[in-house]
Amino acid sequence: MNSLDDLRATLDAHASDLDAEAGAGVGRAASVRGRVHVVRRRRRAAAAGASAAVLAAVGALTLLPTGSERAIAPATVVGVRVPTTMTALGFGYDLAEGIDGKDGKVSVELAASDSPRLVSWATSGPDRGVVVRSAEAETPVPYRVDDFGDYVYVPAGSGGQVTVRADEGDPGLAIYTLGEARPEGYSKGGVTYRRSGAVGELAGAVVGEPGQVDVSFDAAAAPAGAEGVRFALFCVDGPADAFLELEVGGKAVSSLGTSCDGPLDPDGSAGVVTSFRIKPGRDLSARVYATDGYEGPLLQDDDLVLGVAAYTTDSYVTDVGSEESRALVVENGGHRWERIDTVRLGSVEGGERTVTSTVPDVDGPVLAIVQTRVSGPTAVEFGEGGTFVGSDRGNGRATGVVAPGEVISVTRRNGEFVPGDEKVVSYYVHAGR
Repeated sequence: MNSLDDLRATLDAHASDLDAEAGAGVGRAASVRGRVHVVRRRRRAAAAGASAAVLAAVGALTLLPTGSERAIAPATVVGVRVPTTMTALGFGYDLAEGIDGKDGKVSVELAASDSPRLVSWATSGPDRGVVVRSAEAETPVPYRVDDFGDYVYVPAGSGGQVTVRADEGDPGLAIYTLGEARPEGYSKGGVTYRRSGAVGELAGAVVGEPGQVDVSFDAAAAPAGAEGVRFALFCVDGPADAFLELEVGGKAVSSLGTSCDGPLDPDGSAGVVTSFRIKPGRDLSARVYATDGYEGPLLQDDDLVLGVAAYTTDSYVTDVGSEESRALVVENGGHRWERIDTVRLGSVEGGERTVTSTVPDVDGPVLAIVQTRVSGPTAVEFGEGGTFVGSDRGNGRATGVVAPGEVISVTRRNGEFVPGDEKVVSYYVHAGR
């Protein structure tokens, strides 16, 4: 599996429908702060340099922290006052560095870090138009927002280059590192499961201690009107080839082969997700445990940390054959997104080998979620030169962030689509636009 979306798709494809009524409920969870410090992470952090250092920048570097000293935030970049904090999905970020651009361009190369970061920008001219290139999107993306009105999200464990070109004047960058502020919810060991939002309403959650390879929580009945439930799982400081087994209400639901040796994402709600349709009254008590291989014995690992949470929702719709096949609001890559359109690709009668859709013409990035229910293997391409995502027959899901005007294509890898094959794409923009 090559991405989180691949993992989510695998979970969705193998999960069983819960055939009884939904339930969820958990008392207000106490917030327990402090990151889980374990031997494996210390070794990894030492190998990586354990910093969010800027390696190189095009433009004048306003400041660069050294050692463990706290940086003094710059007052301005390109003459524009810089906010000292930013918020992404309820998580607070503190200003760390500022960079003044020149000749209409500014660029920074970020080393990989164990914590997520935000990169925002401003321009010296009255025209707010910029083009941003980063690993967050498949292709360069045009923006037209107020100074520091949006950001690029750099996930934990990631680095890379962020480049901004201004339509007029010079751009400047501000880099923010994860701060102390957390959203309301269940927090433990540096991870927070948010209480509510586009993820749904928190029904129950647990984060284990290091070496606890079997964790569970009890959940009471959900309120009337709940239509679905989503489970967010994470594992960290474990082996690269673990299997996570999920049980719901005492029943086996899914088995996931995944890597547990990546960095800790503080937003547990954005972990590996599997969803089910439910009916009111179902027991949502959950258990997650790690095994040594598929259907193998319980894994023995003194450092492994597991977590799982359940979220109920009253708007769960997943029928790929419906033009209302996606939720109105989703979360992806440190952003909240609102749906603007859902398009059926091609004809239900089949006969095509490739079907396409042009991304709507808006300011800023567009999240495209492609869903398929087809009789043979397919490939999805997100824009010219964008990522190819392959899937076998059956239900599939692929996600990409693209620029307006790009073309999304779905291709049958052998032969043509046949009658009954369903292909839809839903488009989302940053919420609040």
